[in-house]
Amino acid sequence: LEFRRVLFRSEVDETAGVARVERDFVRGGASSLVGEHRIADFGWSVPILRRGECHVISDTRTSELVPDSDRPSSIALQIIACMGAPLIKDGRLVGALCVTDARPRQWSETDVELLREVADRIWAAVERARAEVALSESEDMLRTLTETVPALIWVNDAEGRNQYGNQQALDFTAFVAANAARVRRRIGAQAARELAAVGRLHDHRIAALELAFDRAHTGR
Repeated sequence: LEFRRVLFRSEVDETAGVARVERDFVRGGASSLVGEHRIADFGWSVPILRRGECHVISDTRTSELVPDSDRPSSIALQIIACMGAPLIKDGRLVGALCVTDARPRQWSETDVELLREVADRIWAAVERARAEVALSESEDMLRTLTETVPALIWVNDAEGRNQYGNQQALDFTAFVAANAARVRRRIGAQAARELAAVGRLHDHRIAALELAFDRAHTGR
């Protein structure tokens, strides 16, 4: 395809009445359209995209799809020929991938199919990236939570191999390992072995843990 401008991830917010262009590619002297634009200036395209269809315009100055009142906005932005492929999520229009040209042109069926295919791939990549960011943020939040709660937290796999232990669990089980004989008498040999497998104890916490252990055992 030869074109003057590609609008990547043009997000549509019908509630706010704006379309946000996060990124674009321009050439041949075309101006960037990154930023917010009123949907009302291009209202003719929204019903088409909302139906999950591509809008295909050879000349916005003469097309029957473009109302006379909307033509000046298109001309001012050098949008004469244009195509747009929609992004529909949960039955709602949330974005579009658009290409524009500053001169009239006849778009072929191949052009339309190519735009739709590229749009599908871009949206899939965007969703994967967002999911990865969300997962990373969720893992960070969970890690912060497990490291700050006053509790012992550890995870074993199906074979009983330890996969994770928070710092308190590591500290406690290292104390168990360092004081195996005393712990075995109080909680049983099997439990002591499982706890001791999780990690090591920082030396400066041994006294505090020992005192807490004694108090729990004596009830004092």
